[in-house]
Amino acid sequence: MVQRNYYGQSIPKALLSIFIQTCQPQAILRCDKKSQSFRNSTMEKKFKMLGTGRNTKTSISCKSNFIPCQRKDQMMWAITNKPFNVKDCYDILSGGNQIAFGAYNLIWSLKIPPKVHYFLWSLLSHSLPTAHLLQKRFKGNLILSKCLICHNSDETQDHIFWGCEYATWAWHFVEVWWEVKVSKNNFWSSFHKFKSPSVKAAWGIVLAATLWTIWLLRNQTVFENNKLGRKALEDLLLLRTLHWCESVKLLDQSQSSIWASNPAGLILSNSKTIKKNLWTKNSSLMGFIDGSWKKE
Repeated sequence: MVQRNYYGQSIPKALLSIFIQTCQPQAILRCDKKSQSFRNSTMEKKFKMLGTGRNTKTSISCKSNFIPCQRKDQMMWAITNKPFNVKDCYDILSGGNQIAFGAYNLIWSLKIPPKVHYFLWSLLSHSLPTAHLLQKRFKGNLILSKCLICHNSDETQDHIFWGCEYATWAWHFVEVWWEVKVSKNNFWSSFHKFKSPSVKAAWGIVLAATLWTIWLLRNQTVFENNKLGRKALEDLLLLRTLHWCESVKLLDQSQSSIWASNPAGLILSNSKTIKKNLWTKNSSLMGFIDGSWKKE
């Protein structure tokens, strides 16, 4: 039985139809002790006017032993018997899986193109149009579920990004390049590997760009029958991450050679240079928004 409870001294007229129509087979009204008789109340007449197709007495149960309260009528959340609040709703929706919900927040904070935000959101939601997913959605249609890159397994989302040939090449390159071990199990937590905000931002770009590159190469193979080699994949990944980091002022195009050999060191060095240049004496007196000042 689905039960909807309303706590208060009276029920707003607009809610009567909701109680009758949605709370089947029994709508329960909880009235305070001051309501001595439901039978003779105007509430009973309103229920009769709405009509339920059955005897009102069997559809509505009035509990007069409910503890009375002097506060105004309000809707109560049945899960906690308290007024609704977003925090409780968030905890229930997350189901205790804070990693997944934290990953959603992380996705939208990354300094990457908007279309890649949406791509990562689709990946986390397991809604990317892989062959395996399309075959399940469109049963009866002749959709090949085999991976067209390696031909060794069904083209599931996990296979594309962690088991396929492109994925193996890409993640091995990233691990050697950044000296960080990345796997399916620790992927979302690996975004917090570095403490420096600038290095952390660049590392997030690299992880997102790696997934995005794998997906684009998969599409290129499936729809254009054009498969890239390992060296071409590595060069493409280097170039894409370089452009993305340059667009958010983490490095300069001229630093491509250092980016390919020591990315974390380069980003950290650039960050320190920016902070140092902030204090460069370009005038006799410098003032800052926190009230501090510097005089030549």
